[in-house]
Amino acid sequence: MNHYERISVAVRYLMDHRRENLSPDELARAAGVAPVYFRQMFAEWAGVTPEQFAEYLAPESLKKEILRTHRLIEAAEATEGPAGLEGCFPTVRIKEVASGQDKPGNGGKEQDYVVDFYNLPFERKFAVKHKEEKHPEDCYNAFVESELESRDREGNCAADFYKEGKESGAVHGFSDTNVCEDSQDRCKASGAEHGFADANVCGDSQDWCKASAVECGFSEAITSPVREAAATLFPVEYGFAETPFGSCFIAVTPLGICRLCFADGARDEVLASFRAEWQAEHYVQNDEMAVAVVRQVFSGGIAPLRLHLRGTPFRMKVWKALLEIPIGNILTYSELASIIGRKQAVRAVASAVAGNPVGLIIPCHRVIRKEGAVGEYRWKSERKACMIGWERARRDIISA
Repeated sequence: MNHYERISVAVRYLMDHRRENLSPDELARAAGVAPVYFRQMFAEWAGVTPEQFAEYLAPESLKKEILRTHRLIEAAEATEGPAGLEGCFPTVRIKEVASGQDKPGNGGKEQDYVVDFYNLPFERKFAVKHKEEKHPEDCYNAFVESELESRDREGNCAADFYKEGKESGAVHGFSDTNVCEDSQDRCKASGAEHGFADANVCGDSQDWCKASAVECGFSEAITSPVREAAATLFPVEYGFAETPFGSCFIAVTPLGICRLCFADGARDEVLASFRAEWQAEHYVQNDEMAVAVVRQVFSGGIAPLRLHLRGTPFRMKVWKALLEIPIGNILTYSELASIIGRKQAVRAVASAVAGNPVGLIIPCHRVIRKEGAVGEYRWKSERKACMIGWERARRDIISA
């Protein structure tokens, strides 16, 4: 068992015996390790002591965190949106794309979207750059100059994974293309990155400033060449990789990451479930791609994480709101419903949260019950608790 697996056992035991005021030694016994080694595991995995981690998951502490997030959102609203609080909120940009892959009986209600998500990073060195710089591209340039002089841009998932597009372009049937390159060469990705010719998924200089309208209504269509190409089945690459919270399954189409879920050893079942839900031109396993995506998730800041999501406009609003929850913060289902302007639709919001197709990146784990209980999670409630505690620890370490 690795550190996470042992710690998750201890966290599950803590959740089941919350009222017993368990000591770290008792949690160590539950995890099946010596107390000294237990403390060492926590220090290496979360950067805090077992006592501090347990405090992060205490109901009263979680309720205080809910209040803190509420005040942060109020402050953002008072300054006319998250942009008024530099470095506090992730940046999310959304484009609608056409697709010929509607589910039977869908009636055209579900749509495909491309989402560019500039996530706030976990590591201190990236966080400092975000506080100093005003734009993710500026952050990228500054970081490359100061941190990456002697190494490749390993944090850039697009550069790491899609550089292989030159080899796979012929397989996908497209060549000499560059989807992401706009007038500013924002991503500087290879021509075959997404497999579509003369198109701009991310938005060019003319429509970049229209992001707010797209984010609210999701009504603006992307360029016609992509719309025409998107009506066919997408090729899919998938792979498995380790995260601080266990093994995960990741799948990507030429437009972005379409699935991230935790495998827990059931790789064949996870793959079969995905293939049943997502039809593709063909499926190719590429674990190196999955490792690159995980690296980008936990380094962040260099380039946007690009997602390819499929859902109703309502669900997209919920998922967008989830993406905008800062790392280390949590809120309730009713607050999430209020944020998207649907206060009376708490159950529908909860259903959209539960239906999140890209776990970890779209942080559905940051929504808990108003009484301070972690609540259920499709990939085990103890994993959700571990993620909440781990992120709170990271945030406190960065801000210290």
